[in-house]
Amino acid sequence: MKGKLLKTFASSAVALSMLVGCSSGSGTAATELKEGDTVKIGLNYELSGAVASYGQAEYKGATLAIKEYNANKDSKYKIM
Repeated sequence: MKGKLLKTFASSAVALSMLVGCSSGSGTAATELKEGDTVKIGLNYELSGAVASYGQAEYKGATLAIKEYNANKDSKYKIM
């Protein structure tokens, strides 16, 4: 009985922590940005190992896209 109660409590704590993680916090949303703000983006790609050629191509493509976006005079934000 004591073990079952402990398992129930532990699973309830895990479920609660997952729900808290899904709540809308005070993160920066696109609606909070003002024109001219700098936006930092993060990308995940492999730059070494067996699939490095894919990651390096993705890196070059993302870098080019960011340069083109920032060069456009109609851009609302600056991307890093």
